Order: sequence, then C-alpha cells, then structure tokens
Amino acid sequence: MLRVRRRNDHLQQNYQLEPRRDASRNWRDLGGAHLVGTPEVAQDAEGKLVVVARAADGSLWEIQQTVPAGETWTDWRSFPVSAAQDPALHRDSQGKLVVYGVDKTGGMARTYQLTPSGDQWKKWENNLGGVFLAN
Repeated sequence: MLRVRRRNDHLQQNYQLEPRRDASRNWRDLGGAHLVGTPEVAQDAEGKLVVVARAADGSLWEIQQTVPAGETWTDWRSFPVSAAQDPALHRDSQGKLVVYGVDKTGGMARTYQLTPSGDQWKKWENNLGGVFLAN
C-alpha cells in the first residue's frame, strides 16, 4: 500500500511492507514546490501511480511513477491552469486519467491523457458549465 503525505510543502511517499503491519520504509521526498491542500493519486492503465497536486499560487502539478510499483518518478510537470481548489483525478472507462479543476472564477476545467498511461495531456478545456464556490 502506498502512503502519500505533504510535508514541508513537498510530497512524500512510503510503502507498507506487509499487509496489516505498521512497519514501512522510510518516507521518501518526491519534491514539489510549495504544495498545499490534498494531493490526488490514481493508477493509470498500466498500474503506475500518478499524483496531481496544487501549489500555493494555484498552479497544478503532476508527477508519475516511471514503472508500476517502481521507486523512480518523473520530474514534476505543471499544467497550464490556475486552480482555486484541490483537483480531482480519476481513470475513465477508456483507461485515461482525467483531471478536474476549479479555476479562480469558480468555473470547472478538465484535461485528460491523450492515450491510456501516456504522459501527454490534452489542452485544458474551460467553461464546462456550472459555478463552484469554495466552502
């Protein structure tokens, strides 16, 4: 089981070594720049973990494992959107990951992988309807 936490504005990972045991490896720093809120984690179609997180300036960032259950991760990449709230991340019926965000005006925006497990994302689509207000 993967555990993810935000500490000192960075993302950290840890794996549980055995089911139902508290023993785990040491926390490993994955970096990130001034992360806030709650990061979203999902498995892509190949089983690699993908994390999307929000920075203090509202920018959204993405990092993913290079291989399923691997120890190595890509560099952080930014999405060209400014979010007012934490993003949502899920895998659709075609196996592509989809990121939803709420922009500074309260409008919903989204992007998705061009291919399942791919590292290329569609240009952000804005104005998906509705207005979402912060709590």
